[in-house]
Formats: sequence, structure tokens, C-alpha cells
Amino acid sequence: MNRPGPGVEGSGGREAAGRLARWLIGGAVVVVPPVHRERWEREWDAELWHRERRLDSEGIGGIRRAALLIGPALGAFVHAGWLRLQRPGLDALRQDVRFALRTYRRSPGFVAAAVATLGLGIAANVAVFAVIEGAFLEPYGYGEADRLGVLGGSDAERPGEILPLSIPDLEEVRESGVFQSVMAADWDPFNVRLDDRTEWVGGGLVSASMFETLGIEPLRGRGFAPDEDGAGGPRVVVLGEAFWRRELGGAEVVGRSLSLDGEPYEIIGVAPAAVDIPEGAELWVPLRPTGERLTRRSNWLSAYARLAPDVTWEGAGASLDVLSARIAAAHPETNEGRSITVESLRDRRTGGLKPAFLALAGAVGVLLLIVCANLASLMLARSARRATELGVRRALGASRGRVARQLITESLALAALGGACGLLVGGWSVRGLGQLVAVRPVWFVPDIDASVAWVAFGLTLASAVIFGIAPIRAASRQAFDSLAGASRGSTGRRRDVLVFAQVALSTVLLIAAGLLVRSLSELTSVDPGFDARGRVSGTIQLPDAEYDTDELVTGFVDRLIVAVEARPEIARAAAVTRMPFRSGTNSVMWWEEGQDDEAYRRNPQALLNSVTPGYFEALGIDITRGRALDPRDDGDAEAVAVISEAFARGYFGDRDPVGAHISFSYPTRFVTVVGVVADTRHVSLEQEPRYQIYAPFAQRPTTRVSIAVQAASPGATGPAAQALRDVVRSVEPDVAVAGLAPVEAALSASVWRLRLLTRVFWAFGAFALLLSAVGIAGVVATSVARRTREIGVRVALGARPTQVIGLVGRHTAALVAGGVVTGAGVALVLGRVAEGTLYGVEPRDPLTFAVVVAAFTAVGAVAALLPARRAMAIDPADALRAD
Repeated sequence: MNRPGPGVEGSGGREAAGRLARWLIGGAVVVVPPVHRERWEREWDAELWHRERRLDSEGIGGIRRAALLIGPALGAFVHAGWLRLQRPGLDALRQDVRFALRTYRRSPGFVAAAVATLGLGIAANVAVFAVIEGAFLEPYGYGEADRLGVLGGSDAERPGEILPLSIPDLEEVRESGVFQSVMAADWDPFNVRLDDRTEWVGGGLVSASMFETLGIEPLRGRGFAPDEDGAGGPRVVVLGEAFWRRELGGAEVVGRSLSLDGEPYEIIGVAPAAVDIPEGAELWVPLRPTGERLTRRSNWLSAYARLAPDVTWEGAGASLDVLSARIAAAHPETNEGRSITVESLRDRRTGGLKPAFLALAGAVGVLLLIVCANLASLMLARSARRATELGVRRALGASRGRVARQLITESLALAALGGACGLLVGGWSVRGLGQLVAVRPVWFVPDIDASVAWVAFGLTLASAVIFGIAPIRAASRQAFDSLAGASRGSTGRRRDVLVFAQVALSTVLLIAAGLLVRSLSELTSVDPGFDARGRVSGTIQLPDAEYDTDELVTGFVDRLIVAVEARPEIARAAAVTRMPFRSGTNSVMWWEEGQDDEAYRRNPQALLNSVTPGYFEALGIDITRGRALDPRDDGDAEAVAVISEAFARGYFGDRDPVGAHISFSYPTRFVTVVGVVADTRHVSLEQEPRYQIYAPFAQRPTTRVSIAVQAASPGATGPAAQALRDVVRSVEPDVAVAGLAPVEAALSASVWRLRLLTRVFWAFGAFALLLSAVGIAGVVATSVARRTREIGVRVALGARPTQVIGLVGRHTAALVAGGVVTGAGVALVLGRVAEGTLYGVEPRDPLTFAVVVAAFTAVGAVAALLPARRAMAIDPADALRAD
């Protein structure tokens, strides 16, 4: 028939999704009664054509496009089935269903095992799809979210790293016309006074264009006006919906006052819960940069932009390249070698997760195939036992199609029970993921919804087809053969193939799990450069209005450290502006005295931290050269700093850095390097140590500071944390402590992705190994039953037990060995896919392969042992009489 024209597809991926959807519709058409086929084929094709045009016009592609095309195509099968049920054959179908249920009632053990096995397989797929949907498919709560992007800086000397931007650069981007709206943002916490307590609340310093850029409207009140974004504007705040409901009960708050860092702010609006920019913010105030932060040298802002109409991401990127070149030519002292980039919000957020989710999706797909192979093997064994029954039905006039329909109904009934079980367990599993994932992005909230339910339905149908085909084909051939006493060898061969597939696929999963375990072991054994045992840290934010001089800030921190160290629960205490693994980073450009501009631009950025005396001792960081910072390095003393080994090794080489003069501030102020300390990893264990500079806190104080304490004993982090909280409350009641937790917990949270993958793969691998062991045992038991007479004769002729075991074991050993070798070969080929998720281990690690092969061989031998022992116990006389 003539179908609507395909139009113009955007890429090979788009064409593939459309072709798959049309292929599925073609399959659904076959199910429709012949009299209705042509009409419904036209209807479904037209609907697909219009859906493709709409997706093209909205610029939707990738996984989301595929889901929106393939989902409705799968739904055509449901409609086709409903049309088929309207025929007079409905009574026959009811008979088939009743007969299937009666049959299963006589085999409760078989049904329980099959439903539990299929349910767990579908539950794993449901849970993983819910996670993938939450990350990649679920739309964000912003208007036209696919046109919302993230701006960033890049440097030719630091490829792959996304850098913050300066105010002047953002102004030039805003004036370029590439974007409809641009907003700048920076995360900043506040001490919020609530009745009789003070709470630390994450905040966002944002441009007045926040609501316009995000494409949303306030729930209450209004957003920021342009004049409120300038210096000297009124103190106004927009609350987040979650904070508004949790702390203020959802009351009418517009026009009321709220105390932030001791200053009154007027509440002008409430933002919807979807707003999560910057991440962790629950209220927003105008940005209002001043002083040094207005210069082009000060790159400190995150930025977001909405594409102008008719501009694509590719076009925006090309325009920014031209703009970056123009800025670099005009301002070579700050922008030479730097460029401005843009990436869609979804791609920026999920880019680093794709390798892990790809591995998860592949793993659950393999697991479901193993489950289907196991069920097919069970159904084959069951159909072999029912061969006589089916043969009688055929002899009484039932057609081959009628028998096949009965078996299909039985497979669908079993799959329906398994699918319902899988959806239920999958829902629990999704909620349980929160227990496995200690830290996850605020925008990533996996849940069970209609899309996940449709996936469960599709997996149920697919599973019924996969595990039902082999038994149906075998049963149709066995029906008459059973009455004639024909051999059952073909069923045995099919079971062999299924077990072979199970072993091969299970080997792939176990090798992947082994590689991840080794990666996790390698990563967690990495030395962070400090001792996390028995250490606790928390962060405080001093009110800028009250602590408006360096002397006030330094005085408060000094008093706090003295009071904390006076507590018996605490051995040492120190302050640091950016606690490793907890408080982000502060990257700065630096230069040595005498360097020219060209050499300065080649210097790698360094992480800058201000620390109080005793910080290195409190965290167990070794001094390798020179001296540590001490109380004499106060605000009136010579400006000094300590650098890391990576800095000394990478820049100074064989030169002694102690005594060198470097600067990292504007206007230029040179400091003397007085010591070198061991490297520490600041953001993650995977990231190599970067250049680091430590300045005395008294010479470079900040109002936001982390307090690190060493507990009196390694196991007493709880009392130490409570003591720190109590001291802060007693010294300054209007200051709250945030993120108070053991440092070891932060280290553990930094590897959550690899830890989650490892646990999931081990669970999948163990389940697959169990199913494979059951399959191996079933093959051996079937072999023993089929060869009972032969074994009896051999025993009567004097065969030894080892010979009997060898008789039934050689075939199984060849089956297991072949499956393991095949699975190992597949794992070798697919190894490159896992490279992005591994650390310190090659995808073809020989130790992992050897351990998995040896373990699987041992499990196969144990699984075959019990049925083989039955063969040893066969009585020759009984065997011959039975025959």
C-alpha cells in the first residue's frame, strides 16, 4: 500500500528509530484480523508520520526521539490484540486460559520458580530503565528545556576542562544575539533565621534574567527586576518552593521579611520546585558583583543561556568560536588561548554518566536473555513430559496451530505473572537505589511512571516470545512422535544450546563484575594525601555585614579553633576555605616573579586554599621541604605561602622552590614560598593531584570556612561532630554548621558511581551464575534419565563409579567449557565499552578472566555432581525392568 512519505530525517539514528517503529507496526498488523488489516495499517502509518514531523519541528532527537516513536508502535500490538479478541474465537481463548491455569495449579513449584526467575529479570530491567529515564528521558521542569544550555570557558592548555566565565565575557555573549537570554549564577549559602533557630540554606546569586532564561513563571509574586541587579539595589529574595513549604508552611509570604546573614531581605516571589540552578540552591538573591569580580581576569561564574529562535546548538557553537577569537584579539592578556563554549543542559548533566548507564543497560539486557534461556529450558523439559498428552490431542483432531495456541497462552500467562511481579519488585528496587547511592544530583530522581510500566509490559511480551518459541516448536514435533515412541534427542539438543548460551552470557556478566571489583579496589586504595580516619568537617558562613573586616573574621575563627580544641572529644582543629572532597575548589592563575605574559598564560591553574596554623597536622599532611604555616604568619607579617609537591615538581623541577616569589592576586602581591607539602587529591580519587597553594588564613581570610577536627579517638567521630556543633552555637548563635560529617564518608561518596555499578553487576552476576548452575544440573539430570538403560547395562558389565561419572560428565564438561570460552571471548571483544568505567585495570585483565573461568568451572562441576551421583546409584535390574 502507499504510505505517507518519510520526509527528511536528521541523522542515521533518527532513520533507525523510524524504521524500527515501522517494522513494529508491520508486526502488529499481522495480529489484526485480515478484514481490518489495511485500514489499521493506514491509520498507524499516518499517526507515525505525523509524530515524526512533530518531533522534527521541535528538534527532538536521540534516545528521547526513539522512545517517543517506538513506544506508540509497541502500543499498536495491544490494540491489535484487542481487535483480535473481538472475533468469535474469544471463547476458545478463554478455554485456553482456564486450561493453562488448571495446568499450572498442578505444578506450583514450577510456576513459583518460573515467576520468581522472570520477575527478578524484569524487575532489574524496570529499575534500570527508571534510572535511565530519570537521567536521560524525563523532561526538566523548564520551558522548552531542550533549548536551555550551559556556557563555559575552555583553555587550550587545559583540554576537556570546563572553566568559569568573567562578567565582561558574559556581557559580550549577551550582546552577540546568539541567545535569547543569558543568566549568570554562583552558589552562596546563607544563615537564615527561622523563629528560635538558625539554619544553613544553600543560595544562588543570580542575574535578574533568571526566570526569563529558565523559561518559567514564579509560583507566587515576581522575579527580579533589572534595577535590583545593580550595586546599591534593594535587598530582595526569591524562595524555592521546597524551602517555602518546609520552613514557612506554604503561607502567603510575598512582602514579608526574612533574615539572611543577619540582614533583612524582602521576599518578592516563590520559584517552582523544578528550579535547581545553581545546584543545591533553595533561595536566590541578585548577583551584584563589585570590585575585582567585575574584571575580565576574574573568572568565577557559572552561566546558562537560552537559544535564540532559529538558532541550533551547532550554529551557536560556531558563533561563539568567532566571538571568542574576537575577544582574544582585543584582550590577549586575559583571553589568548581561551574560548567560550556552550552545551545543552541535558548533555552537560548526563555526559559523564553515559558510560555507566550504557554498561547497566547492557547488563540487564544480558540478564534478561539468561532468564529467558533458563525459562525456555524449563519449558522444554515440561513439554517433553507432556509429549504424550499433546500427542493424544493431535490424534483426536487438534491442529498444529491449535496446540501451538494453547502453548502460547500458557507462555503468556506465565509471563504476565512474572511481569506483574517484576513491576512490583522493580518499584521497590528503584526506591532502594537511594540507599545504594549516597550522593546523587538533585535533578536525578528515578521513579516508576507510565513509561516504565509500558516498558515492563513490552519486556513481558518479548520474554514470552523468547522463552516460548523453542518449547512450541519442540512440542509440535513431539506430539505424534511420542505416540510412536520416537527419540527425544532433539529436545536434549535444544536444552544444550540454551544452557550453552546461559553459561556464555553469565561469563560475560561475571567478568564485567570482576573488572569493576578490581577497579573499585584500586580506586579505594589510592592515597588521598591526608588521613581521613577519625576526622570530621563542617562548613560555616559568617554574615558579611557583621564580619566586614579581615580582623573580625580572623578573630572569630581564632576564638572558634581555641574553643573547639578545648573540648575533650577533639584532639586537633583547624580551618580551611575549601575542604578536600567537601567544599568545591577555588582555581587561580598564578605567576612567578620575573615571568612574562606569554609564560604566565602557559602556567596551569592552581587550587588556592587559606588555612590556619595546625591544618596540615590536623589532617596528617606531611611537610616535605621548608616549614609549615604557623601563628607568626599573621596579617602584619610577610606574605607567605606553602605549595604542593605537584607544583614544586611540575614547575620548579630541580630548583628549590623555598624562597621563590609567586603571586595569585590582583593587584599583584608577591608572596614568599616557605614550604612544600605532600600532594592531596581534592575533588576525586581518580583525578591526579593538581598544583596547590596554601596561604595563611590570617593573610587571606574568607567569611565561608570549613572547620576540620581530629577526634580524640578514631572511632569517636560522632561525639566530635556534636562537640563542634555545640561550640559554634555557643560562640555565634546566628551561624549554622552545614555538611557536618566524617571525612571518610566524603571519600566514600566520591566513588558512588563505581560502587553502585560494582554492587549491581555482582548481584546480576550471582543471579546469572545461579541460573546457569540450575541449567547445568537440569541438563545432567535429563541426560541421566535418558540414558538410564545404557548406564544400567554398563554397571552390570562392571563399570566403575568414575567411569559412570565420566560417561555423563564429559558432555556437560564440554558444554560448560565451550560456554565459558565463548563468554570470555565476547568479554574480550566488548572490553573497550567498559574502559570509561574502569580505573587502574585493563578491560582485558588476565587475572580477572582467570579467576572467573576457574570459579565458573568449579560451580559447573558442583552443579553437575548431584545428578551424576544418581547415575552411580542406578540398579541395573531396575533399569532393565523400567525399559
